[in-house]
Amino acid sequence: MLTPKDYGLPFENFRPHQLVTALKIKAAFDRGIKVVLVQAPTGIGKTLLSVLVAMMLELDMIYTCHTKTLQQQFMKDFRVTGAEELTGRANYPCLKNASMFPTLSAEQCTKNNPNCKICELNKGGCEPDAEGHCPCKSDCPYEIQKRKTLSAPIGVLNIPYFLREINPVGSFDGKELIVL
Repeated sequence: MLTPKDYGLPFENFRPHQLVTALKIKAAFDRGIKVVLVQAPTGIGKTLLSVLVAMMLELDMIYTCHTKTLQQQFMKDFRVTGAEELTGRANYPCLKNASMFPTLSAEQCTKNNPNCKICELNKGGCEPDAEGHCPCKSDCPYEIQKRKTLSAPIGVLNIPYFLREINPVGSFDGKELIVL
């Protein structure tokens, strides 16, 4: 009998009906069904089901949660799958003015401000690029984590962030499986 360990998951055994349910969901997708709804009570293991189905189908997945606390819980249980978590810019520090304004987050970053003279990094020789934008974007903790999440097999986002990202920006549109 297959166990979660056979899929590299950190659990000893499946709960009753988990493997059968995952196989039914996979079969639905294999038949061309585009949307599958799983309605089940708390504690049944819906999160494990979604990870298992993504692994069975060999698809990259975005997993959305209602809160950052649930994102952290997902990461605690499924970090071993290569999952990466991303939250909004306000949750990451801004490198530009860190010594002068340590409370600034990446949300307040002035990366699009061509006035690099106000930037603390300017003292180290940082200059704006040809378009007048901050060249330090590649070192931004938020941007680094976003790149890691985009390339991970499982990206874990909270729902408000996910909705903001897919509407105007479109960075996470390419994932093949989305779990809401």
